[in-house]
Amino acid sequence: SEAFPVPVLGGVVDGINITVQPDTISGLNRVRGVVTSAGLPVQGALLYAVANATGEALSASLSGIDGSYELPGLMPGTYRVESVKLNYQPGPSPSFTLAYAGLLPTTVTINITLQEVSTDSRHENPLPSGFVLQHNFPNPFNPTTRIQFSIPGSGFVRVVVRDILGREVKTLAASVLSAGLHAVAWDGVGASSGVYFYSVEFGGKKLTRRMMLLK
Repeated sequence: SEAFPVPVLGGVVDGINITVQPDTISGLNRVRGVVTSAGLPVQGALLYAVANATGEALSASLSGIDGSYELPGLMPGTYRVESVKLNYQPGPSPSFTLAYAGLLPTTVTINITLQEVSTDSRHENPLPSGFVLQHNFPNPFNPTTRIQFSIPGSGFVRVVVRDILGREVKTLAASVLSAGLHAVAWDGVGASSGVYFYSVEFGGKKLTRRMMLLK
């Protein structure tokens, strides 16, 4: 569904209705598992199966009160499970292959472990020093996200977005910047849903992180 900004000055905003259109499920394979952190189940984590070949998200689910999730409707192929949860570091993204066993679909179990980010650690360094690339926000996003980074000195900086195949999608910055904290935004309105990578190049070094456009 289309997204639009809503200014919030405080309190509760009512009347934000969301209309979604279900995708046609074309496969019979599925992946399921449990999301945990420090040995305890994590509820409300967003899990999605991403096709390794295209970077497209083909199935998504929220973990339940017991941490369990299930991603159905997958065709034969190689996938990985991506995870997103506010105040948690993303878990590892293991790859797995789904194939029909004769005429029967298969189910793969992939358990995900997240690491909680404490409130103290999120506020220890509000203004990072050195060459640092932060996680984009929001993530997943539709269609705009903000990318923040810092550089230790003045110099030429290049910020690039690439798709899952490494092809350059958009150059967000290519200029000389002063030392300190900087931010750019990417509007993915014309891009397809899937996984993208954003990189910041400075002083002969490059930092890269992953983000998810989910329409």
